[in-house]
Amino acid sequence: MTLFLFMILFPSLVFSTYPLFFRGGVRKEALNWRRIVNPVLVATVVGLIIGLLSAGDYIPDFLVTIVTMVGAIATPLFMLILGGNIYNDLMYRVQGGHQWHVREVVKFVLVKNFVFPLVFLGLLVWLRPDFNVAFIIILQAVVPPITAAPILVERCGGNRRIASQFVLASFLISIGSIPAFLYLFSRFFPISL
Repeated sequence: MTLFLFMILFPSLVFSTYPLFFRGGVRKEALNWRRIVNPVLVATVVGLIIGLLSAGDYIPDFLVTIVTMVGAIATPLFMLILGGNIYNDLMYRVQGGHQWHVREVVKFVLVKNFVFPLVFLGLLVWLRPDFNVAFIIILQAVVPPITAAPILVERCGGNRRIASQFVLASFLISIGSIPAFLYLFSRFFPISL
């Protein structure tokens, strides 16, 4: 529950407020409240209120089943879209469009997948926050970058294809780096099951 509450506003704020922080290559646009208070955020808040008020007993089962099924397909659909975008960016390379940026990708993966988690683990061991807070922070440090990074990079005037290479490489390396850092984290913050 703590992780959910910590992350509830993340998608709305990232996609609607990034122009405020990266103005260099971004076209000037006003803060759009419709992007912040979007249907996904509204549905999440309504669901949270229903859960906190224990009003779920008054919702018909067929409606709960429909909403659960739609929610269950959201992640696979998102992964298909992400995979399609990365595939298009990588196929551009096969067709002779650009090169692999191996040196830059290796540097990015070393920093994102190893240096960040080590720094944050060191800070957590030093500061000793509550377990839930520490777990959320280490999760944020070890996970690969946001999958929409290539889109945001392109909107800011950057190279979308190298950003796709960063995301893909970080995801592949995270298969081993996430369990390794969670193991290290559990050495300092025992996980009770």
